[in-house]
Amino acid sequence: MSGTIHKDGIPERIGSGARDVCDWLQFTALGQLVCLAVFFYVAIFCLLCTDTGLKFLEYLDMAFVGFVKFLVGV
Repeated sequence: MSGTIHKDGIPERIGSGARDVCDWLQFTALGQLVCLAVFFYVAIFCLLCTDTGLKFLEYLDMAFVGFVKFLVGV
């Protein structure tokens, strides 16, 4: 059996480094900030660089203009 043997005698599973990374991302403030930054980076990329994203932004723009016209009373 390969792998590091812990003091309790149970061998460390292969891929436990990924579990450590997931724990770091989930349970630390910096890890959560990294996840949030990646999420917004991907969201902005999808909005600005895909056809569907551009159509969605165009829809939001038209909806916002209509809402402002409603508020102003034009």
